[in-house]
Amino acid sequence: MEMTGYEDTLNACKNLLMQPLSFNDLGIVLVDALSAKHDPDWSVELHRHPWFEFNYVSTGSVYTTIEGIEFLIQEGQSYLIPPGAAHAHRNAEGIGDDGFCLRWQFNLLSNRNEGLKSPASSHSASGASNSTSSSSSISLSMGQAVIDIFQEARPYALSKELTAPLMNIRSDQSSFSIQSAFVGWLAVLFEEWSWEAPDLLHHSHQADKNDSMVQQALLYLEEYYASSFKVQDLATALHVSYRHLSRLFKHKTGISIIEKLTDIRVSHAKKLLKDSNMTLREIAHETGFVNEFYFSNQFHRYTFTSPKEFRKLSKASSLGHTFP
Repeated sequence: MEMTGYEDTLNACKNLLMQPLSFNDLGIVLVDALSAKHDPDWSVELHRHPWFEFNYVSTGSVYTTIEGIEFLIQEGQSYLIPPGAAHAHRNAEGIGDDGFCLRWQFNLLSNRNEGLKSPASSHSASGASNSTSSSSSISLSMGQAVIDIFQEARPYALSKELTAPLMNIRSDQSSFSIQSAFVGWLAVLFEEWSWEAPDLLHHSHQADKNDSMVQQALLYLEEYYASSFKVQDLATALHVSYRHLSRLFKHKTGISIIEKLTDIRVSHAKKLLKDSNMTLREIAHETGFVNEFYFSNQFHRYTFTSPKEFRKLSKASSLGHTFP
């Protein structure tokens, strides 16, 4: 049956779900692609999330508030919400809307041959525990510049022209073509964001100092993720206040220190689930979680699957099994 509107584009994007993409040292994971049809009385109160969220309005219109600024998105327009940005939605004057939503995360790749370390964080730099590999994974780069640019909230509707490359993606294209087109569309958005904030492409002396502090914080988390952790201990090691470090880390990475710590712990837990026969209790202890129940809860939150299911799929994949 012939599809109309956005359906074919959405189906094409669904083929990319949870497939790590990379460009230079920037990793990209599309974590969700879903229809977004809302009734005339639809509204969502102020909230945040740890992923990028792009919303396209095919028909109707909707009001969105980002960081306290409300704007109208009409038919054919779209908007992008970066991780951590406070936002809310409401339908416009009794008019419903229809469209779709894409959610993705950016990661820095520490090694071009290793792929994404973890899809849980918009600024994930998880890697080996030693300081050499961790240092390379968090150095300033093209990927970091892209992440910094996109981190800035833009409370306005994006034009049809900016969405056109995405809407040209079709499900009957090859996987390579779909992946290339998706990354190409992100490049179009990047140009829009760069034009609005060219100063973010250059780092002042103070920015370099702050970047260095965040790098040291990441090194600390990688080294001590398996132990009992207190943010105050990290702040003390860096000779700064807990409040200053927390604010700086959230500003630079888009997530909190605890969220990043959990990201690292989940990343290491995935390796143990895949490469060992350790019990969930043993893995929880090995990766710093208080118990296997909290471990399972956080693992599902960050990977959208349970530890048992992840292990099952990993083992089956290593044996060459396929699933319908």
